[in-house]
Order: sequence, then structure tokens, then C-alpha cells
Amino acid sequence: LRDAVLGLLAPQDFDAKGFADSGRIIAPSEFASRMESVREDYPDAAYYTLMNLLDSHDTERIRWTLTPGQETRADKEQNADNVTEGKQRQRLASLIQFTVPGAPTVFYGDEVGITGDDDPDDRRTYPWADRGGSPDQSLFTHYQTLNNLRSDNDVLVHGDFDVLLADDATGTVAYGRKTNDSAAVVFVNRSAQTWSGAVPVAGYLPDGVTLDQAYVVGTGGASSVTVSGGEITTSLGPLSAILLLATGVDLEPTAAPTGLQVTDEGDGTVSLAWDAVPDSAGYNLYRSPLSGGGWQQVTVDLLTSTNYTDSGLLNARTYYYVVTAVDTAGNESAHSDEVSAIPQLAIGWANVQFPPSITHTISVTDRTDDVYGQVWIDGVTNQPGATPGLRAQLGFGPDGSDPEGGSPSANPDWVWVEAAFNVDAGNNDEFVASMLPEAVGQYDYAYRYSTSNGVEWVYADLDGITNGYDSSQAGVLTVNPSGDTMPPATPTGLTVLSASPGGVELTWDEIVGDATLYGYEVLRSDVSGGPYEQIVRATSNTYTDANVTEGQTYYYVVRSLDGSFNRSDNSAEVTATPELRTVTLTVNVTVPDWTPDDRSVHIAGTLSRLDGGYPDWDSAAVPLSPAGTDQWTITFTGIENTTIEYKYTLGTPNFLDVEKGGSCEEIGNRLITLSYGTDGTQTVNDTVFNWRNVDPCGDS
Repeated sequence: LRDAVLGLLAPQDFDAKGFADSGRIIAPSEFASRMESVREDYPDAAYYTLMNLLDSHDTERIRWTLTPGQETRADKEQNADNVTEGKQRQRLASLIQFTVPGAPTVFYGDEVGITGDDDPDDRRTYPWADRGGSPDQSLFTHYQTLNNLRSDNDVLVHGDFDVLLADDATGTVAYGRKTNDSAAVVFVNRSAQTWSGAVPVAGYLPDGVTLDQAYVVGTGGASSVTVSGGEITTSLGPLSAILLLATGVDLEPTAAPTGLQVTDEGDGTVSLAWDAVPDSAGYNLYRSPLSGGGWQQVTVDLLTSTNYTDSGLLNARTYYYVVTAVDTAGNESAHSDEVSAIPQLAIGWANVQFPPSITHTISVTDRTDDVYGQVWIDGVTNQPGATPGLRAQLGFGPDGSDPEGGSPSANPDWVWVEAAFNVDAGNNDEFVASMLPEAVGQYDYAYRYSTSNGVEWVYADLDGITNGYDSSQAGVLTVNPSGDTMPPATPTGLTVLSASPGGVELTWDEIVGDATLYGYEVLRSDVSGGPYEQIVRATSNTYTDANVTEGQTYYYVVRSLDGSFNRSDNSAEVTATPELRTVTLTVNVTVPDWTPDDRSVHIAGTLSRLDGGYPDWDSAAVPLSPAGTDQWTITFTGIENTTIEYKYTLGTPNFLDVEKGGSCEEIGNRLITLSYGTDGTQTVNDTVFNWRNVDPCGDS
């Protein structure tokens, strides 16, 4: 939350506190994404009670961060214009803090304008007026107002959270909070220009709802706005924000529709129907190319019936649908259950065109003669070129068998290969493909065609599809043996070279001196002794199985294969369990030559993630060893993919002498992610530029 709010409002990059991709100015759209990501991380009980901090004893004060200028008191505290802007940005930040879900938690003194750089400067004493201090009463009143608004309006405590607008071009963001009888909308303009325009609220707030201006930071628009045409129209001055509230309104939607179903899939069309919802004025239908989101409303006007045909769609593409109910007050229900549909052309006729039979000598490298098939779709295949969305496959299976195998699943004994468009054949599209049978014998072959991207198939034999598929009308494939019936030698030396979540690397002894050898087949099982499933056919004697799950044990064998599909026996079995591996990490650091000779260099960080029981963030617990002039080193071991954060210190408690940047500035935590590489060793070389409390950054 801190990084999202400050990233939206800071005038320049700021202290990232060691978090990756943090401490930088972000666009309103990224602010929205980060806020929505926070929502996704927590169940309601946690989300609505999160401790919403924007600064603390471990960070810069927000006023310091939000004040423009260099990291100096001259710019951050003594430049009146900078201070004025900084306080204005702080007002915007605190408005967000008090109007998003969670408990707004203010670090003492922020409410009266305490500023300060990173720890310990952020711990300045409170400016009590009776002790000569000068608390900013205007800022104090601002925080009081925010607190009262939140206390008096339950929607700011228990309302939902929805981003309504994130306009990167104008630097504007808007979000809503809503309960069944109240709504709040917050607009923030971080730019230096006045903003005016419309914020879309269709589906969130119904037309006719009036929101009153409850609070303004800077300059805002009208005292009230009314939702019209699914929008709120208003204006905001530069560096300004506005809170709008509507109370005592009917925002409780009806129940979501049930029974949504696809009733027909046609040429560029999908027909749907659903059950009626009592007390609804109509329905909104939404479509997406993705499951679960990206919804676009299909029609502008409410649908008054419980069925609809969506048209103008692309054939052979999957579309997803949900429907909502809208009541007479304009409130929209939650989404119905999702359904999917595939618009598709209707195949009128198809066949296996030629040849009616094939005789083939078994071979690993030589495929059968080409087989042609034709398909006709009324008014479509007579157009030049391949028909969009039309697929064809050539398959073969046991003599006399049914390739459909009981719809909708194809017969697993049949082998299918994708066919390519060949030519326009009169009013038909013609396809071509060939086969590679792996065993001698007699087979049937057939074509199948799909206009639904393979979800449904039409099976075709030699005399077309009018009378259905008949094995007596299938093509006949006779596969004869070659002159070579001797299997090659069984491979030896199968070995697991490595096993990690990235894959299991296998190798075996290469078979030499066999001119008929084609290659090898690797087989895998989840249990010792099989049954095994072939996972690859390779021509070299190494293979990495990347389709593995961490922690699962696999069993492998390999067999050799010659050019006539003669196979050897399986090799001896080996086993592998993909697991993260241990990495030996060596950390080297070069320190400035003015490092005190009587001090030793230490490392502190999230070291408990490594082996050895190291403590976390103990500035005096883990010393490095001298490795030459101004050189220090330490070696750890840990599990690959582990990420640690760390800094160097001179071994004093509480990070009194922690490393600093080249200009004595605070630096973010260093990061290392353990990588196994080729041999399990990793070396990191760092440089420390300065030390806190050591000249030139201070006197020790």
C-alpha cells in the first residue's frame, strides 16, 4: 500500500526499503493494479482490517517523501514552495489512506506535519505547542475530518473496492466503495493540469444516483453529481482530490440469473438462454475470449427476454458468456455461471477421396503415399483458398474398428495426423496427409473434419458421410515387414545426471557399429516396473524431461530403435525425484580503504533462509573473513531459487555502522537469488562505497 500510494503521488523516486521494482513513480494504471493485487491477497476478514501504514519508524516520513527537491533539509524543510507542495501531496495520500479498505494507521506526528529522512531522523519529537513546538493545525484538522468522515460513513469501512478509472495520460485515478445502501467515489488528480471528464460507473452505480461532495483536497467540481448514461461527469484542479458520497439509496441488486446455456452454435452465431429472475427489469449479456474475465457487454440496451443470439463472431473460436439481471432501480446482479460456445460452419459432405488402398513397407523415415480427402460446406468451400477455421486430419487404426470410439472421445487405438490444405477441387476444399505406421499388419484409414477447432469431428470414409461412417468403406492400409527383423541392442548405462524442478537430465551409453540404428525411445512411469509411457523419440543418447513435478518420483527406461521399427528390450530402470538443489554461494565484498582497521565487516539480512541457522537482520552476528587488502569473503550454502536480502555492516548493534551509497545516501537492501548454474556454485562480488558514522558520512 505504501509503495502504491507514494508511487502515485511522489514528485520523484523515493526510499524503496529494499523491495524489488519499488520506490519509483508509477502510472495510475499501475497504482490500480497494485491496489487490486492487494485485494486478491487477502480474505475479507483480513482485508478489511489491514493496518494501512504510509510511513513508520523504519521509513522516511511521508511529508519528506512527498516534498519535492534534493534529500536535504534546505529543500525539504526550508523551501516554502516545496513544503507547501509536499503537504498538499500528503493530504492526497492521507485521503487515499482513509478511503480504501483497512484501518488507516497514522504514524505519530504526521497529522501535524512532522517530517524527517530515514531512521533515525523519522523519530523526531512531537511538536507540542505548550513546549514551544509549532504543530500544523490546518493539517491536523484535515486528518480529523478524514477520521470523522470514515467514522460517520460505514461505506468507507465495509464497502467493496472497485477501480473505476485509471487514466495514465491525464494522471487521474478514481475508485468506488459500495454497500447495499451507500456509495463513495474518490477522484484523485496528481497532475499539474485541471482535469475534467467522465468516469464510467455502468454496472457499478445505476443511473439517477446522486452523489454529494463530502470533502475536497485542493479544488473540485460541482457540489453534487448524478449518474447519467453510466457516467459521472466532474472536474478536478491540479494536485486535487474529491470524495463523493451517496447515502440512503437502493444499491442492492437482485439474484444472479441461473440456467445459462448454449442452445445453438451456428455460422458466426451463438444462441443462449437462461432462467428468468423475479423483480428484474432486464438482463445484460457479456462476452469474453477468455474464461473468467475480460467481459464486454454484448448489447447496449437491456435484454427483456431470456434468450439471445449473438452474431458477427469468428468461427472455430471459443467465446465465453455470463449474464446479469438488472432491477428497476438500475442495480446489476453478480454474474451468472459461465458457459462457452464455438461458432461453427456446418459440413454438408466429406470423404476420403484417394487412394482407396495403400501398400507400405515399414520404415521409421519413409511415410506412406499421400492420402487425399475433400469436404464441402455450402457457400463456403466454393470460395478460393483454404476455408478459415476448417481442420482436417488423416487417421489409421485397427482393421474393422470404429474411429469415433464412442462419441465424443476418439478411439485411442487410432493415430491421427494434421492434414494440409491442398487445392480447391471444384466446390470442395481438398486436404492431403500421409501416415507413419509403426507395426506391420492391416489397418483402416479415414479422414475427419472439424469447424470447431477439434472439439467436434465429422468422420468420413470413401463414399462420403451421407450414410455415416462404415469400416467397409474405409481405406485399406497394408504394412509389410522390411528385410530387417532383428532388434537392435539394448541400451546400457542409463544414468540420471540431475533432477530438479527444471527437469530430469538423462544419459545412456551410445550404441555404435549398428548401421540400422535410428535412435532411442525414452519411457517413463510413476511406479517402479511400469507400465511405461513413451515420452520422446530421440536420435542422441541424452534427454532432459522437462515435464516434471517437484517432489514426485519418476521411473525411466530407454530402448533402442532401428529403421524398421524393431525395438530392443527396455534398459535397466533408473529413478529420479525432481527437487531443489543445494547451491554453494560465495560472497566477496570490496570495502573503502578508509574502513577502520580495528573493525570487521559483517553481513546481515534474511540469512535464516540459508543453511546453518543464521539469524535474520542481526548487524553484529555474521562476520566475513579477510581476503586481502580491503577484501572480505564468506561462503554459504542454500537451496536454489532462494532469495535473500542483505546489507553490510561494521558489526555494531542496531545497524549504527551500516553501508551507505557513494553520496552517503540510504541504499536499498541488496538481493541475491541462488542459482544452481552448471555446477552448483555461485559467486557474488559487491562493493561498499561508504559507512554510516565513518568519515565522510560521519564520525565514529
